[in-house]
Amino acid sequence: MSDGGRRRFRLAVGLALLLAVLALWSQRRTLVEQGLRHVAAGRGVDELEFAIDRLDFGGLSLRRLAIGSPPELSASLIEIAFTPAGLLRGELELLRIDGLRVRAALKGARLESRLLESLRRAQREDAAVAGEPERKDSSIAPLPLFAAFLQPPIARLSLHDVRLQIETTSGQLEVMIELDRRRTGSRGAKATGDVRIQHPLIHGRATLDALASEVEATGGFALRLEGTNLAHETLSAQRALLDLRAEWRADERRAELQIEECATLELAGLAVADRLALRRPTGLCITGGADLAIGRRGDGVAPREATRLDVDLVLAPAELSALVGGGDTALRVDAELPKLSLHVETDVALEDYRVVLQSSGGRITVPLYEVEVRGLGLRGSLPRGEVHLQQILSSKEGADLPILALSGEFALDPSQEAKRLDFSLLLNDPLKIVRLHLRGSHEIQSATGRAQLELEPIHFTPDGPQPADVIPSMAGIATLTAGSLELSGALQWDSQSGLEGHADIGLRALNIESQAASFERVSGDIHLLGPFPPSTASGQRLTIGRLDAGAELSDGVVAWRLHPDGSVDLESMKWGFAGGTLMGSGRYSPLDEQVELLLELGSAEMEGLLELVALDGLTGTGRVTGKLPLRYHDGRLQILSGTLATDRVDRFGGWIRYRPASGAALARGGKQMSMLLDILKNFHYQELAVDLHGDALESVLVGIHLDGSNPDYQSGQPVQFNLNVEAALTDLLQGAAIASRLPDVVSEKLQRQVDGRVGGR
Repeated sequence: MSDGGRRRFRLAVGLALLLAVLALWSQRRTLVEQGLRHVAAGRGVDELEFAIDRLDFGGLSLRRLAIGSPPELSASLIEIAFTPAGLLRGELELLRIDGLRVRAALKGARLESRLLESLRRAQREDAAVAGEPERKDSSIAPLPLFAAFLQPPIARLSLHDVRLQIETTSGQLEVMIELDRRRTGSRGAKATGDVRIQHPLIHGRATLDALASEVEATGGFALRLEGTNLAHETLSAQRALLDLRAEWRADERRAELQIEECATLELAGLAVADRLALRRPTGLCITGGADLAIGRRGDGVAPREATRLDVDLVLAPAELSALVGGGDTALRVDAELPKLSLHVETDVALEDYRVVLQSSGGRITVPLYEVEVRGLGLRGSLPRGEVHLQQILSSKEGADLPILALSGEFALDPSQEAKRLDFSLLLNDPLKIVRLHLRGSHEIQSATGRAQLELEPIHFTPDGPQPADVIPSMAGIATLTAGSLELSGALQWDSQSGLEGHADIGLRALNIESQAASFERVSGDIHLLGPFPPSTASGQRLTIGRLDAGAELSDGVVAWRLHPDGSVDLESMKWGFAGGTLMGSGRYSPLDEQVELLLELGSAEMEGLLELVALDGLTGTGRVTGKLPLRYHDGRLQILSGTLATDRVDRFGGWIRYRPASGAALARGGKQMSMLLDILKNFHYQELAVDLHGDALESVLVGIHLDGSNPDYQSGQPVQFNLNVEAALTDLLQGAAIASRLPDVVSEKLQRQVDGRVGGR
């Protein structure tokens, strides 16, 4: 081909190419639209709407973008600016997005929408085609993240009026984002961001400023988040406020966060189900920072380096109420928590850590038992530390509760997967008479634990330790002169059942002296369930060698039961008494302060019974059986139709003689009483019965029935004598030794009645 032919050919080819380019340029909008739809279809997105507003050598802009019907992603404007030279380098001059809306639903901890599901499915298919395993690594390298956000290939990134609208079970969560990021210099960037959160239960704002260079990124961060009427599973709060300001820095290997002044968390109305409730607002102040090592190795796996945390937490004093135990037997505990300081230095794997705790003051109260714990002390540094309770006492003056203190040690064992906290505590009184050891462990992850209780045996002697040394209000009430007390038990707890446990209390041959009575050789084993409230199974058993309460009882066996409501069943008791037996059963209820008791007398000797009355000149023989139902309520001791009657062994039941040397009568009762006293001077009875009914502290109706004869009265004619007397028990027992052995509260009341009658005569 000649030179002229070659020129004409090149001209024709160039002209054809120019015409092709012009043709393509004229169809550029159609081609770009088809290309975008093809890419979207390849990602599983079919419903795509948009309008190309501009397309030239300087950029591209789209308007009215909508994906899905109804739209799950939409934008009023997407603008991209570039230069031909920049495109060759893979750089953009501008990416601007206005009016972006993203709609999804939160299900569990996962965002769900048709668009997101299509994109996830396409990603899995691409990975399968490429033969790549599904990536589960969620570690983040600081600088690569900020490189995509702050540094080129985009010289300026602008997000305006961006809203993420997420449906949750408690209402719509809307996140509003404003962001402007600009290139500075050749390899740096500067960015500012503003994020607002709006939800029916929570609202807040976060601001971010950042400055990035080729080697690091630095900036500031502020967050204020407030929520009302919050609830998640069993946790709820009327109000929560988080206010945080911090500075940060990140490079290829580390990210550092330093809190400015004090990050505060304020809580009001905090509750955990119906088990724990915050009674007044409290706050937590957090200072310090973190040094996070999460840079990647070449294989994309985060290296095993320490993530350091160095913070101080100060918990303001707080008041709360809690229920300990489960069901209807749960025990309410009120607490005033002290100011708590906590310093933490640790790493992500808890391989090198230090936690320093310190607190003092505060109070815990158990209203039902009127028990109060004062002076909560906690100090030490994990993995080991110490705990102190300065004083345990009653909040009611004079109540029978000890003044005790608690001290102990604890140790955290991080080598176990469950992270176990071991502890050893000692509860003791100031004189070290009571020394109760509590040793156990708590599994932090499962919130379960167990402990063993053991009381060092307490031995009593006349000159040794006494209950009043531990419980001052018992001074003058009881003295233990012999025997010992033992206790052992176990506790266990978890998040579902709360606190459960049992204790075995051993009484070993105790001798007890009190104002009302003396006990000898009290022994038994008590199996106590609880701990809050305490109770026992049926059939708890005590043996008592001797009881002297004015009347002497011997060889006693008592079976009883304690209920969770504090009531006590006296299931049975049996004593040797006056040559026969005294048996009984009953119930004590603390809620209505009522005691019910049924006493049964079995074949007791008349002689022994008359010795209790100790009236001058009163003697007799025979045996007596009977029942005496008693009820004490609202300050009244009632005898409910009691009966006492003599056993008829043969033709004669026995004899009874009342011949006072001083001539004094039992009581003044008129002509019938005088006749009765003459008969009783030498009465041989076949039957003798006494019925009693009424208020033993006020007036008792006494019915006396005699069947027999007095050889010295009316020539021994048979006598059947019925006498009803209504009189105060004080008049009937006046002068008897037994009255002096009654408890003070009863004795004083009787004496007032005696004085009143004497003064009126």
